[in-house]
Amino acid sequence: MTLLSLVAAFILTLGGCSENQPPIKVARHIWPGYEFMYLAESLGRIAPSQVEFVQTDTAPDTLQLLLEGKVDGGALTLDEVLRAHDKGLHLVTVLIFDISAGADVMLANPAVDSLAALKGKRIGAETGAVGAIMLDRAMHAAGLTSDEVRVVPMRLDEQLAAWETNRVDAIITYEPIASKLRALGAKQIFSSREAPNLIVDALAFRPEALERRGEAIQHLVDAHFHAQEHFQSNAVDAHYRLAPRLGVDADQVNGMYNGLVLPGRTFNQRLLGDGSLEMLHYAEQLISIMHAAGMINMEPHDHQVLFDGRFVRHQDP
Repeated sequence: MTLLSLVAAFILTLGGCSENQPPIKVARHIWPGYEFMYLAESLGRIAPSQVEFVQTDTAPDTLQLLLEGKVDGGALTLDEVLRAHDKGLHLVTVLIFDISAGADVMLANPAVDSLAALKGKRIGAETGAVGAIMLDRAMHAAGLTSDEVRVVPMRLDEQLAAWETNRVDAIITYEPIASKLRALGAKQIFSSREAPNLIVDALAFRPEALERRGEAIQHLVDAHFHAQEHFQSNAVDAHYRLAPRLGVDADQVNGMYNGLVLPGRTFNQRLLGDGSLEMLHYAEQLISIMHAAGMINMEPHDHQVLFDGRFVRHQDP
């Protein structure tokens, strides 16, 4: 009985320590694929004692907070996860939010009526791998080289002003900016449908957070899947909750998810499961592209653990 009492006391002590820990900090910026975390908050599925969100403007901002150790995890494109590895921070992906299959686009002035017409034109793009992948694939499809266009580096939050002041002829972008540019007359001439499985959005954490805060991470992953199911089963309510966040009317929300594959729990288990090489294959394709472009020094196979499937295997009761 004494031994059982000691074990019980030890378990209670561990539980108390867990409850007294501060919430994990997770950085995120506005992007349809990430917004199930916001929807989960709105539905009361995320306990503030477990998770605290830190709002950023772009994925590079989120990555910088992770590199500085100011947050535990973040919503990032897979290329940003690889950038972190290249800088010595071995982030681990625990959830795939979405895979772009047309959601990332190149929009152009109506006078630019084909990819070939981009020759000599100004193309606005973020400096990350998403911009590089889209530009590389678009130039390949156009039969042009990057030297035959003028790339204008810009952040996502600078794109609308650049278009309105006629500083670019085309822009590589995504929602919610894409819809705003279309409303101003921009026309789509290329999309990530022509660059399959290379633009992936993920939830990634610093290794020490995985070791110490697994319960909170599990709480967030389960909340994401609950909100995803709510989005599918109660669309009207979900659209009204998400509309102010995405800056559109409720009847426009669904259209913002066009071109996105949204893996549920089962699909995530396939992508991140033990022995699965699917996501690793995509990651190594990305590493090859980024290395060739001089964006990172690491080469395929030159990385530590990138993925951890334990949190998507769990079944929320």
